[in-house]
Amino acid sequence: MKRRQFIKTLALSTGATLVRAEPAGIPSLRKLAGKKLPIGVALHAPVYKTYTPAELALTRKHFSIITPENCMKWDVCQRVPGPRQLEKADGMLAFAEKHNQKFLGHTLLFNRSNEYPEWVFKDGEGKASRQLVEERLRDHINTMMGRYKGRIYAWDVVNEAVEEKEPYYRETDWFEMFGGEFVPMAFRMAKEADPNALLIYNDYRVEEPVKLERILLLLEELRGKGVLPDVVGIQGHWELDDVPFEKLEKTIVALHEAGVRVSVTELDIDIMSRSLYWNHKTRPEAIKQDPYRDGCPDDVLARQAEQYGQLFKLFVKHAEKMERITLWGLTDAHSWLNSWPWERVNHGLLFDREARPKPAFFAVADALRNA
Repeated sequence: MKRRQFIKTLALSTGATLVRAEPAGIPSLRKLAGKKLPIGVALHAPVYKTYTPAELALTRKHFSIITPENCMKWDVCQRVPGPRQLEKADGMLAFAEKHNQKFLGHTLLFNRSNEYPEWVFKDGEGKASRQLVEERLRDHINTMMGRYKGRIYAWDVVNEAVEEKEPYYRETDWFEMFGGEFVPMAFRMAKEADPNALLIYNDYRVEEPVKLERILLLLEELRGKGVLPDVVGIQGHWELDDVPFEKLEKTIVALHEAGVRVSVTELDIDIMSRSLYWNHKTRPEAIKQDPYRDGCPDDVLARQAEQYGQLFKLFVKHAEKMERITLWGLTDAHSWLNSWPWERVNHGLLFDREARPKPAFFAVADALRNA
C-alpha cells in the first residue's frame, strides 16, 4: 500500500484499527530528517519513571535532540537560594547521550514572573541592588553552562522578552531593574560561559507581524552590542484550522535575512480553539469544554494530519534556514495541552496515548521523505 493511501486509510479507520501497536515497518523520523532538518522532542523528568518502555523506544527511534520541559528552569532547579537541584537534568542528559542524541538547555532566563525565583530580586527583607541581581544572573549562567560545557550543544538564553504592546519589552522585575539591557547582558554572559554553544532567543507569536517587527528590532540592537543570537526560536503552539502558514514562511525568511537561523521550538497543534478562553467574558464557558475526552474523531485527526504535513513541507522548503524542529511533548498523554490553558483531554501531538503513530505522524514522515 502506498504511504499516502495508508495515511488516508488510517485517518478514516475504525477505533479498533487505531489501537494497534506501532508496526515494525514504521519509518524513523530521525533517519528521514537526518542532518538536514533535525527533529527533537521535549520530555518530562525523570524519564525512566515518567515514560513507559514503548514511549522511550519512540524517543530513541524518532528524535535526535532532547529538550527538558521544566527541570532546568531557574525557578524549578533553584527555587530557594542554595545548591541547584539538577539530578533530573543530569539523568535526562545521560539518557540522551546514551542514545546519541543532542541535548538543549531550556532555559537560562525565562522573562515571565513565575519562571524565575522571587529571591533573585531580594536582599534580606529589602530589594536587591542592581549589582547583586547582575551577579546572581552571572552566577546562574556560569553555573548552568559550566556544569554542562561540552555536553549541551545549545541553550535557550532568554525566553519571551518582547511584547506586541507598549512598552517594547515585557514588564517584569528584569525590565524594571535593567530596562532592555537584561537581554544583551544575558547573551554576553552566556557567550563568555560557553563560546561554543549555540545561543537562542525564544518567543511565542513570533510570526505575528507586530511581534516579528519588534524581534527584528531586538536583533538589530543585539547585533550592535556584538551579541547577536545564533538562532531565534518560534514556539509554535498553533491551533487546528488556524495554523499561520503564510505568516510563518515570511517570518522564517525575514529572520534568516536578519542573520540568524530559525527553530520551531515547541510544536503542537491543539485540536480545540482557545479563543473563548482568552476573553474573560467567555472564559467560564471555555473551561467547561472537553469534547474529546472519549477520543478524537477520525475527521479531526485527518485535518490535523494535513496541517502537520503542510507545516513540515514548509520547513523542508526552508531547511537551509532552519536549525531544528522540536515537538513539545512525546505523546498525547504527556502533552501540556491537557492542562493549558484549561483542563481537558487533548490530542495535539504525533503519537496517541498508547504511543501509537497518528495520521499526523505519517504526514510528517511523507514531508520529510519527499525532501
